[in-house]
Amino acid sequence: ERFPMRFSKETETSFTVEGGDGRPAMHAAGVFGQVTGMRATHVLVDDVVKNLEVCFSPGQLEKIWSNYQAVAETRLLPKGRVIAIGTRWSQNDLIGRLLERALSNSKARQFTVVNLAACNDTGSESFVLDTRTNEQKFLPKYSALARKAGQPSSFSREELDSKRADIGPNLWSALYQGQPLAAESQLFPPDCWGEVASVDTSKLALVVTAWDCASKTGASHDFSANVVVGGTTDGRFVVLDAWKGKADFADLPAIIL
Repeated sequence: ERFPMRFSKETETSFTVEGGDGRPAMHAAGVFGQVTGMRATHVLVDDVVKNLEVCFSPGQLEKIWSNYQAVAETRLLPKGRVIAIGTRWSQNDLIGRLLERALSNSKARQFTVVNLAACNDTGSESFVLDTRTNEQKFLPKYSALARKAGQPSSFSREELDSKRADIGPNLWSALYQGQPLAAESQLFPPDCWGEVASVDTSKLALVVTAWDCASKTGASHDFSANVVVGGTTDGRFVVLDAWKGKADFADLPAIIL
């Protein structure tokens, strides 16, 4: 209604508007898809982090960020705009990095941030943030963001509470409240660990060594990692050793041995 237009061409990835200069009015691509050669007044980024595997992989997150900077953002024309929409899986996801860059450098691209949490009990979960001024405006309290009769995608507060009980507080905070926790909070925060000065090996009931192997050494690739855990006769567990490093796959067997 606001912008009447007719399409002269439509494909799975491109739309060309009748009366334009012949170039696509919209071009769509996957997170590592082809966009070079294009120019854009707007870049729309939608859900580039898809799952926990990507969320907990520094290499994958770095690859997404580097590709966005080099390939997507460089397509923008002067005064072009970026609109990023997505579930906040991690503080270090693409949206988190855009915000960190904006808040740390006033000359960088700035954003208006809208966070709509599933529940806004305290009045601080849902907000609008202007990175230019770092001013944050909070939305009025509400029990459930969207509850409309006959809409199967909307949830009552009772259903949201059930969902939180099912998936746990960390995933709930990230996926439903738009407040991802730091990686150490999502896994094993440092303050949950005690320390031991020595280990009495006669009290070890078992020793387990576990490896998570990667096969490349590039800066954007994951580390290989090892942890050795001992189980004591009185039912405790103690980390005996931990190692991480980058190695070619051919070198890993010798390292493991």
